[in-house]
Amino acid sequence: MALHLTEHNEPYYTELPSIFRLATIEDFYYNSLLIMNKPYLIHSEIEPGRYWGKRTKEDFMGYNDFYTFLARNRIYVLREICPNESVI
Repeated sequence: MALHLTEHNEPYYTELPSIFRLATIEDFYYNSLLIMNKPYLIHSEIEPGRYWGKRTKEDFMGYNDFYTFLARNRIYVLREICPNESVI
């Protein structure tokens, strides 16, 4: 299962990697603080064969219909904590 890049260097997978699991909102917080730089995937509705690679940043939830995708079970997080995550 390979990571692909678009012509604009946007990362995506064509299949859900086994190291990811379905996300909950709690996956994005630690002690009520938003986890920054957390990798996650969004399963595209327009292109169902694409899982877009993203990372958390300030205000990221408003940029990509995050809550809608989360409610539709289309957000995935790593099964293990990534070593370069931080909290704000």
